[in-house]
Amino acid sequence: MEANQKQSPVMTPKRDYERSQVEDNTLPLVPIYTPETEIEKHFAKRVKMLDNLITVVIGPEKKTYTIHKGLLCMYSQYFKAALSNDCIEASTLIFQLDEETPKTFDHFVNWLYTQQVVPHGGSIEAMPWMSLVQLYTFADRRSCIALKNDVMDSLVTKTVKDKMLIDNDSINYIWKNTPLSSKLRPFAVDFWAYCGQLDDFAEYPRNRKELPADYVFDL
Repeated sequence: MEANQKQSPVMTPKRDYERSQVEDNTLPLVPIYTPETEIEKHFAKRVKMLDNLITVVIGPEKKTYTIHKGLLCMYSQYFKAALSNDCIEASTLIFQLDEETPKTFDHFVNWLYTQQVVPHGGSIEAMPWMSLVQLYTFADRRSCIALKNDVMDSLVTKTVKDKMLIDNDSINYIWKNTPLSSKLRPFAVDFWAYCGQLDDFAEYPRNRKELPADYVFDL
């Protein structure tokens, strides 16, 4: 072996760099990507989302909620459009929804900050069908797609765990408060057709009279 055998050069990892968009090429190169800058950008975005607070007044009871404007605009296209316009609500940071109920809005605020449909310490089995149905219709009215998807998942989970079908009051509420295109309608029909017994249904003419005619027809 040669005493002065050349050693292989040590390979050091290199970052990809691009030149700053400045004519002066003597300026130092800047990294295209570093984990630190991405983390900082993400953190800054989250901080900005939690910067401004608005007051939301709900229902005839005039119950007030103090909520971060950025969260509302992030998850609801309805609030994003309303609070981005030069309207009274946007300038005064007060928003009023007379047609909504505090009970449903409580569930919405819980989901907004926790991303959980079921409140902390609760269970999907203990959550009433009507609460889930009303939360879904709220999300539909306020263009909150992520919440609609989470509520639909919860409805399926409740059906499987409870081994019970959605109750008559909730079915009537769906048919009175949703458009024909609502995903809640086929959910109510399909799960009854899948899990229920038509023979049992035929034995209860009183129940059929209490249900929407369109629902019974689809079954």
